[in-house]
Amino acid sequence: MKKQKKAGVTLVKEISALGRKMEGVLTAAVQNKETKAVQAELSRSVKKMGQRITDALDAARKSEETRQLRLQAEKVFMVGKKEGAEAARKVRSNLVTGLRGLAKELSGLAGKIDQK
Repeated sequence: MKKQKKAGVTLVKEISALGRKMEGVLTAAVQNKETKAVQAELSRSVKKMGQRITDALDAARKSEETRQLRLQAEKVFMVGKKEGAEAARKVRSNLVTGLRGLAKELSGLAGKIDQK
């Protein structure tokens, strides 16, 4: 019984020592200049990416295609309300075409952003 208790105490001491060493290594890594530089670069990259996404969305929102898409959506609602399913189906087809055009434009904007 004493051997088991002693082995358990030794194991606990070893695990505690290992924990302290790990804490020291992690603290040193976090305080390392290279680690801080990587963190700063990563932060800048994430901010740039966010700005590019915002710019692309703003450009898409302001585009003629988007305006046309909004008008098409309004027409779909009005036509569906007034003229029934057949007319709505035709407008829906036009809306699909508009969405495809918008997707193409967004793809082009993404390409332009990548080139910057």
